[in-house]
Amino acid sequence: MATKTYTLKYVGSVTPKKTKFLTSPSFKMDFEGELDLDETDASKLSTIQKTFQKEMASQLKSQLKHLDNWLKEKDQLIATMVKKHEDIKKFGFPSTGSEAKAFAAKNKALTALADQTQNLKEDYATIVNDWAKNARKQQGLICLTTALKKARAKTLSNKTWRVRAGVAIKVVLVVAVTALSIAALVLSAGATAPLFVGLAAAGLALGGISSFTDIGVKIKNNANTEKKILANVQNDVKKIEAALKPMDGVKSALAKHVTELKNVMKVRVDSIRQIKTKIQEKKAQIGGYDAQLSKLSTALGQQSETDKKMLAEVASRKKKIADLKKQVKALDVKVAKMDQDNQAAEALLKQLEDMNVQLEKISGQSASTVAGNLKARFKTVEGWTELGSDLGGLSSAISGAQYF
Repeated sequence: MATKTYTLKYVGSVTPKKTKFLTSPSFKMDFEGELDLDETDASKLSTIQKTFQKEMASQLKSQLKHLDNWLKEKDQLIATMVKKHEDIKKFGFPSTGSEAKAFAAKNKALTALADQTQNLKEDYATIVNDWAKNARKQQGLICLTTALKKARAKTLSNKTWRVRAGVAIKVVLVVAVTALSIAALVLSAGATAPLFVGLAAAGLALGGISSFTDIGVKIKNNANTEKKILANVQNDVKKIEAALKPMDGVKSALAKHVTELKNVMKVRVDSIRQIKTKIQEKKAQIGGYDAQLSKLSTALGQQSETDKKMLAEVASRKKKIADLKKQVKALDVKVAKMDQDNQAAEALLKQLEDMNVQLEKISGQSASTVAGNLKARFKTVEGWTELGSDLGGLSSAISGAQYF
């Protein structure tokens, strides 16, 4: 029996389930298909069409769960991103190396989620079109077979079914503004993560094993020792001063005390050298920390949304670093003065040494002059003690610039 080609249509739409962060408006699934029917089955076309429409609506509703599951999964992804973002905000400003690495790892994971969130609209349009294409082809064939059976069409084996392209799917996924704004902020802030690691590394160098504290303690101890020796030398000079006329019978331990003082002064020279080296190290470390802060400040300023709290913390650290630079500069001046004092002390030692060995060399000068020099030297010792305190204080100031 001859067959003719007939058209079957489906007219309808689907509405995916709304989630907390995602909303998909309804979209049409209209499409047509062609099939060949003999004259007997063609008389049942109306029944076939009606059944086909009903079956397609039912099958599409059942298949919609795939889109609903996709939306649910992506909603959970956004929820995770939002929570992680809140956690990072609570995390605050990382100061140690381990904290900075943890911060960078959190930020990296968050960046991946934010990137997915921003691409949801495009991804959804693709998945809906793929879903619609498969549903029209596969469910159309299933529903046609069911419709033919229910209409009692007898020549099923001779039927052909050709699905035409349906209407273009126009779907616009609505992503919550909150989710998109957080995603934008996270992506724009991604560049700050490695800066925190660099900042922490600079901070560790700033207040780590190269601290001034040990030298400060050493200087204080040496200053106290020097003070005791100077007191002995001063007593010796008083004896000499009192017995300049006559000189016979004057006995003192000046040579011994001068030797002790000379040894302390040698240690002092070494201390000056160490301090100068440490200061140069600190200057480099402070400069490195300051440079990292500047980079971070620039990166924060380029974010899509200003992080006022983080910027305020950076500004506070910048101020501490500026104060620290002033302290180091003042320390430079003090160390230079200590260097001059040390040279003057060497001259005094020579004078004291000469007094003990060849007393005739003091003719024409007063022993009181030497005593006056000793008094000045006592003041210098106090300066060394003060410098020791300054060095310890500087270490605390460095720590203050790192952490708050």
